[in-house]
Amino acid sequence: MSDRELSLTDLNADSLGAAAVALLRQQRRAWPMLADNYAALAEVRLREVDVDGLVFRLQFNPARIASSGAKVDAKSIAARPCFLCEQNLPPQQRAVPFCDRYQVLVNPFPILPEHFTVPRRAHVPQIIRDAFPDLVELTRQIGPHLMAFYNGPRCGASAPDHLHFQAGNVGVLPIEAEVDDLARRFGRRLGDHATLIASPLRPLVLIESDSVSEVVRAFRQIHDRLATPGVADEPMMNVLCYAPENGRLRVLVLPRARHRPSFYSAEGDSRILLSPGAIDMGGLCVCPLVHDFDRITAQHLRQMLTEVSPPGDALIATLDAR
Repeated sequence: MSDRELSLTDLNADSLGAAAVALLRQQRRAWPMLADNYAALAEVRLREVDVDGLVFRLQFNPARIASSGAKVDAKSIAARPCFLCEQNLPPQQRAVPFCDRYQVLVNPFPILPEHFTVPRRAHVPQIIRDAFPDLVELTRQIGPHLMAFYNGPRCGASAPDHLHFQAGNVGVLPIEAEVDDLARRFGRRLGDHATLIASPLRPLVLIESDSVSEVVRAFRQIHDRLATPGVADEPMMNVLCYAPENGRLRVLVLPRARHRPSFYSAEGDSRILLSPGAIDMGGLCVCPLVHDFDRITAQHLRQMLTEVSPPGDALIATLDAR
């Protein structure tokens, strides 16, 4: 363990999930900036928008401006120190080790009431295929009240050069309550454990099983079908993974066609600083600017979804044909 790491014994915890929550309490006591940001999160403005029957919650969260506005092109990434490497973490930051290869950190700029970042110790690229079993194991160890999620390097990750997951509260994202109805209305079986949900606005793949090995196998099949032959970059996607009280693993794979909607790069008053990652695609959209929070409409969110998600019929052709 490094000098900044706290063990389960240090935190009087009997599981990784309990240790993560205890770490959050410790960091709120010891790190004033983080404490202020979590206190501010409790006071953020929220409003709901109905988008053709889908619920989206807008969250005015000015502390997220650095993430929403992050430059993630190769030149900008190369020019800055990696903020997930241990030597560059703030001196107040403490960690809980996970699987010897990762550290659980409290996210100092939270979107969720309990929000964690889980970086790999080694500085390796944000690539999910081989790391997916670690995401599943994280989900199993943090327990049913937290979910784990992954943002691809071209669709929401503000550190695409350093492999990391995130974790946060179950029951906050509208997609959790909507996915079963979407599966009934738009679902197409892709095998024993995977269902393609070809929803017009929220196309995704639901993987569900009691078996870790079956979940991993199904995910890798979907991943490989979405990959472009001859292209080294991984297919664009966001991934949400959680295990409800019954212990059954649920993985939501949200394929992506584009990093950001066109209004993100528009000029003048037409620009809206909404850069969707897994949380936003799950229905909780983070607005760092109050001007955007006040004016975003269902049409803006419909535009975002149709621009950054592949069409459902394209997914059917891709996933059913191979």
